[in-house]
Amino acid sequence: METATTTAAKLCRMKGEIGVLAPGSYADLLVVDGDPTQDPTLFQNDGQALRAIMRSGRFFKNELN
Repeated sequence: METATTTAAKLCRMKGEIGVLAPGSYADLLVVDGDPTQDPTLFQNDGQALRAIMRSGRFFKNELN
């Protein structure tokens, strides 16, 4: 996954801003209940398997509590 995160950030000259979960970064994050690499249907059904969605560093959905 490093190529999709930190390496991409370096190539875009945005190291520390994207590709990391850190204060001040533009974090986009999905927390999925299951393994979407084995079961891509987890993204169906109106996102029922998505426990958290973070967009631009802010929670859009958070069922982690």
